[in-house]
Amino acid sequence: DIVAVLRGLTLEFKALLLFCIFLPRLAIDLTLLWLGCRWLTSTADFSQVLLDTIALEFILELKTLIYIAYVPSRTRYETSHMLVPLKRRSKKECMEYMGSFVWLVVVFTWVFVYLGWLQCVLPGYRWDIQDVCADYVDKLTALHA
Repeated sequence: DIVAVLRGLTLEFKALLLFCIFLPRLAIDLTLLWLGCRWLTSTADFSQVLLDTIALEFILELKTLIYIAYVPSRTRYETSHMLVPLKRRSKKECMEYMGSFVWLVVVFTWVFVYLGWLQCVLPGYRWDIQDVCADYVDKLTALHA
């Protein structure tokens, strides 16, 4: 097997990657984050939330399916066997160990901020739905009991 090693990219190619791949993908991911949160927030039934989550996962994985369907197998093989050397610092930094934890904090912060201030599905929602819906929930539980 011949192994290809990527030594570097020109500035023009880096700009092309930035404007044609990375920025559009970031825009698509942020749009899917916003629309997916709205979609899941507006779902009333738990089983429907599960189905909607599976549908969102399919949309997120669609890029991989398109890649597998349209890119020739030889190109996929060469891409997967290309070595890209990383320029690493000799000392390990705290962020390298705490990276996953930071993402966890970012995710919980996003959920808190979205539900508290950004969601548009229930205008004026201030966590006061229990008093309004108590009779409805009682009727439903009496019907199913």
